[in-house]
Amino acid sequence: MKFDYAIFDLDGTLVDSVEDLANAVNYGLQQMHLPIHPVEKYYHFVGNGVPKLCQSALPNNATPEQLEQLLTIFNTYYMTHCLECTHPYNGIVDVLKQMQCSGIGLAVASNKTTDFSKKIVTHLFGENLFSQILGGNESRPKKPSPEIIYEIIKKVVLILHKWS
Repeated sequence: MKFDYAIFDLDGTLVDSVEDLANAVNYGLQQMHLPIHPVEKYYHFVGNGVPKLCQSALPNNATPEQLEQLLTIFNTYYMTHCLECTHPYNGIVDVLKQMQCSGIGLAVASNKTTDFSKKIVTHLFGENLFSQILGGNESRPKKPSPEIIYEIIKKVVLILHKWS
């Protein structure tokens, strides 16, 4: 049995989320009375998960306690505001739907937490386009480690095994 499956990253691949990420970090920095950054600078901060994003935005002399405080503020703010500016890249919805119609299974593997990933994906793409949405967690290393991809593949194999 042949089964085609495509696994996508979320941020910077399917959606442009930099502005919402920047707004959430800048909000936290403002609450902590620390300097904020222009949105453009966040393009250099993103890609390695929220802790690294927040660490990059903090001043070089920031303490571990300040990082934890910024992460807490970020998570609370971002959960409410993660869809204000985030949008799919032009044409991506049509490409994904065409892939799905061609029998290709679709999944998302993100360093963003599963809760954030599911909220964004289901809001922007609906609940039926992606069969799996898996985000980062503390139990496995972040991408570029292949662990999250292996986890998705294991789930796909289990689903296929049940069908056969």
